[in-house]
Amino acid sequence: MDDRELIELAAKAAGLSVLTRKQAERDAFIGRENASLWIRDKSTAWNPLTSDGDAFGLMARLGLDVRFSPEAVEVVAHQHARMDGKEAVAPWAWESLLNLNDPTIATRRAIVRAAAALATAPAA
Repeated sequence: MDDRELIELAAKAAGLSVLTRKQAERDAFIGRENASLWIRDKSTAWNPLTSDGDAFGLMARLGLDVRFSPEAVEVVAHQHARMDGKEAVAPWAWESLLNLNDPTIATRRAIVRAAAALATAPAA
């Protein structure tokens, strides 16, 4: 899965809708792999992989928990209590701080990966 697919799934998990026509124009001009998403009523350049603010908003909107260790950052998506009392599986993502050399990059990437996991998780 490439970075563009990750941010598209993250947007889907957060319930954000992409303005398809505007996005197609941006993709044609900048290139699909470099273009941020054009989100309806939010931003014309939404990319939580590169923006701390977009990543924080995604984390808050989805109720994600971020945990740090000396070597890694882990993001956990805690499922809120369900009405039927059954427990739901919590998607998560892990990124190595050592491999990425920057805790902010690792944290943003882990947040986006956890959100993408929520978008692809089977309905409980």
